[in-house]
Amino acid sequence: MQSLRAWWRPALVIEASRHPEVSGPPAHRRARRCGARGPDHAPLEAVEAEVKRARDLVARLSPKAPLTLVKGQGGGGTPGSDAFLSAFLRSLGVERNVRKLTPEPKSYMKASDGERR
Repeated sequence: MQSLRAWWRPALVIEASRHPEVSGPPAHRRARRCGARGPDHAPLEAVEAEVKRARDLVARLSPKAPLTLVKGQGGGGTPGSDAFLSAFLRSLGVERNVRKLTPEPKSYMKASDGERR
């Protein structure tokens, strides 16, 4: 158990990023009369306030639980950014930065038709 305590370090890495664009619920049709609305947009200030609140809650924990907020492109960057992945690796004890993929991965999936399902 002692060796597990020496290895395990609690940490939380939060990334403020844009969410997938969803225009709203699907159109009504015979089999579906309702649907979920599109996602809420949390402004960066609200994310920062929640992170501050979380830091205050865990401030007295032992061992310390570091909490990192990554704000790529002012909170509007792509989820899973290099900065986020590097911070996550550092929280695990890996002291290297993520190498940028060049070129970015290309999707070969064909668009699916949700209406046919």
